[in-house]
Amino acid sequence: MGIGALLIGVGEGRAQTTVVGASPVAGEPTTGAVRAITTDASAPLEIRDIAILGVLMLGLVLSVSLLVGLRLYRTASSEGTGGTEPLPDPARERVRLVRMDGLPLMLVATALAVYIAQMLGGGRAIALLGLDLEGGLSFQDSSLVMLGGYVGGVLGLVFAGLLAPGVGRLLLNGLSPKRIGRDTLHACAWFLLVLPLVLATTTVANMVWSAVTGEVPDAIGHTTLRAMTDEGPGHWAWWLTAASVTIGAPLIEEVMYRGCLQSALRRFLGGWGSIVGVSTLFALGHIGSVDPRMLPMLCVLALGMGLLYDRTGRLWPCMVVHAIFNAVNIVFASNL
Repeated sequence: MGIGALLIGVGEGRAQTTVVGASPVAGEPTTGAVRAITTDASAPLEIRDIAILGVLMLGLVLSVSLLVGLRLYRTASSEGTGGTEPLPDPARERVRLVRMDGLPLMLVATALAVYIAQMLGGGRAIALLGLDLEGGLSFQDSSLVMLGGYVGGVLGLVFAGLLAPGVGRLLLNGLSPKRIGRDTLHACAWFLLVLPLVLATTTVANMVWSAVTGEVPDAIGHTTLRAMTDEGPGHWAWWLTAASVTIGAPLIEEVMYRGCLQSALRRFLGGWGSIVGVSTLFALGHIGSVDPRMLPMLCVLALGMGLLYDRTGRLWPCMVVHAIFNAVNIVFASNL
C-alpha cells in the first residue's frame, strides 16, 4: 500500500492544486484522491496540464527506480550464467526446482487448490455462523468470514504441500531463522525503493481519472478499507480484519501469485515474462475489491514484489513488503 501527496502552487497562490493518493489491495488497501482543485480566471489550471506534469514526474521516478532495479536484477535474468555475479543460493535452488519435470503443473494446481480452499473456508464460516447473505453481512460478520477464508487457504496450502513435496520445498526455499532478520531488512529497503513508483502511479491514475470522468476520486479506493474506516479501531472486528489484511493476505497471495504462478511461468516465459504476466493477474484479481483507478498501482506494486522474488528466490521478503504496504494503507485510512 502506498501514500502520497503532491502539492502544486501556481501563480503566487492564484491557483493551487492538491492531490493526495493512497493505495490499498485485495485483502489489502488501495486509495487515492484528488482532494481539491481550485482555480480562478486569472490563472486557469486545466486538469490535463496537471496530468502532463504527473506523467513527467512518473517518468523521472520510473527512470531512477529502473536503473536501481536493473542494477540489483541484472544477474537474475541470465540465471547466473552471463552476469558478473552468481545468483544467491536460494535463487539458484529455485531455478533448479522449477526445471523439475511436472513441477510447473503442480504449482498451478497448488495455486488453484489454495484459491478453492479459501473460498470453501469462507463458505464454511458463513454456514457455521448461520449468516443470511441476502440481507448483507455486517462488518463483524465479514471479518469472521474473511478469517475463515484465510484459514481455509492455509489448510489447502498445507494439504497441497504434503501431496507434492516438490512444491513445499520450493515455497519454503531459503527460509531459515538465520535469514529472516536480514531478509526483513532487505524487504524494508525494497519497499522504500518501490514506494515512489507506487505513489507516482497512484497520483497520475487519480489525475487521469478526474480528467476523464470529471469526478473527484474517493480518498479510499478499497472496499475493506472503507469498511474499516466506517467501523473504527474501537471494535474487535476492526483488529481481526487488520490482522487478516496484514498477515493472511500477504501469506496467501504471495504463495499463490509469486510462489506458484510466477515460478511455474518462469520456465516458459523467462524472468521478466513471468513477472509481468503474474503482476497483471495480481492486479486483475482485485477487480471488485478496489476502484478501477487503483489497478495500475497494484500492477506496479506486484512488479516490485515479483522482481524481488525472482532476484532472491525467497517468498518471505515479498510477504514482508506486502504486509508493510497493507499496514501503511490501514494507518493512512484510519487517520483520514
